[in-house]
Amino acid sequence: MDAIPQSPPGLPPHDAAPVEPVPSRIVAPWPTETFIENLIALQSGAGIVSILRKAQLDKVSPSRPGQYCASIR
Repeated sequence: MDAIPQSPPGLPPHDAAPVEPVPSRIVAPWPTETFIENLIALQSGAGIVSILRKAQLDKVSPSRPGQYCASIR
């Protein structure tokens, strides 16, 4: 595979990595243009994500999708 083109100036090019699709499914939808970050994986298989624009945390669980967790104040 070829190196990824257009690396930032001053940085060496990255080696290309093989891409292999894996099974996936949606466990929690948010409105378009919602910025989700800071994923924390829990031992239960659920996760916590932060939504900066709303100043809130959401718990993401395959068994209980879209569960509100807490406001950040």
